[in-house]
Amino acid sequence: MSGYLTDERTDIYEGVDAAHHRPVALDHPRLTTPAATVSAGRHRRSSASRQACGTGIGRRHPVTPTYWLVVERLFTVDEARAVLADAEQSIAAFIDLRAEFAELRWALEHERASAAGGIAELKALEARLDTYLSPFRDQGVQVKGFAPLLLDFPATRDGQSVLLCWLEGEPELAWWHPVDLGLMGRRRL
Repeated sequence: MSGYLTDERTDIYEGVDAAHHRPVALDHPRLTTPAATVSAGRHRRSSASRQACGTGIGRRHPVTPTYWLVVERLFTVDEARAVLADAEQSIAAFIDLRAEFAELRWALEHERASAAGGIAELKALEARLDTYLSPFRDQGVQVKGFAPLLLDFPATRDGQSVLLCWLEGEPELAWWHPVDLGLMGRRRL
């Protein structure tokens, strides 16, 4: 699950485990999360839609705006390591499939015949690659790199937002960096 939803704008902190999750909202004065991680919105039906949904012809229903606040999951080091351990076989399969994808893409770009197929097969490989990455996204993991595979796990360290960082080829999760610095700011756990 990539996030948790609530429609109670005034109660954004209720029901949120502060150790593992944090609310994210663009227009709330108590929160200061970068806009890149925000997903907030309103839904309002058109007047034609409101009229059509009424119980009588031309009847209008009062419209109350609905707010969505996405809550970003925060990982502990142990939780992030457990996600990686559970996904070890999936990561290996992703790497093998990525190599097939790269070979077919190169052949198509250089107008060479390939036993692996053509554009349709390339698109199918791309979709299969995404099926290996979507479980990470669904759990709140940020996929930052494709080749090499780079995964960031949102976390807190000494009260500040950080990312626990794993790069393909590393035996375990052993690095973190401040959100603003990225890969260049990696430090050992």
